[in-house]
Amino acid sequence: MNHVNGSESLYAIIEQFWKDFPGATIEMGQVYSVGNFHHWGWKIYYKGSLFLAGSDFAETNDKGQMVHLVGFWYKNDVRQANVDVVKTYYESLFKKRDFNAIDKIVAPGAIYHQAVGLPYGGTYNGFADWMNMYKKSSTYFDLQIEDEPQYLTNNSDESLIVILFTISCTSKLSGQKISMPISEKFQVENGKIISIRPFYFDTKSFSEFLK
Repeated sequence: MNHVNGSESLYAIIEQFWKDFPGATIEMGQVYSVGNFHHWGWKIYYKGSLFLAGSDFAETNDKGQMVHLVGFWYKNDVRQANVDVVKTYYESLFKKRDFNAIDKIVAPGAIYHQAVGLPYGGTYNGFADWMNMYKKSSTYFDLQIEDEPQYLTNNSDESLIVILFTISCTSKLSGQKISMPISEKFQVENGKIISIRPFYFDTKSFSEFLK
């Protein structure tokens, strides 16, 4: 833990880190700002594995200069880092429609399992195939999120992340609406999603709604 004043002292800590861990890479998350206060998450990879994960909180003055920085980090907290990956996926897909961001966190050959009873059901391999599934499903309904998801972890399997949320859909064919709780099971390894399997509260009703 360090407490420093002034840019030179801060730079010295950063420089020492790169000397101690040459070749490390940093992955910075989305920056969220309210006025002059800012927050972002980050992950550091070293020798091909997740080394550190954490988040920073900063305050800037009216000139855009940083005046206060507080950092939190969790050494080898793979579980929290995996939750952050799933959060990035959720935010990118349902709020920002940022498919480039999703592509960066999906492992090559990652599998998406959709319920076979749905018109776009089946198994999709790799992000390019996932995009085909996204496009196909979007021809059936417009979707909105009714509430923010809950993120659940497994103490015995740090790669497993489950999210719970409720969707509201409007059928493009009939104009009817349906509200449906769903969960999605993610497997995340080395900062990448390797599989997703969604579960609908009532798959039969949802499939009939799409017809």
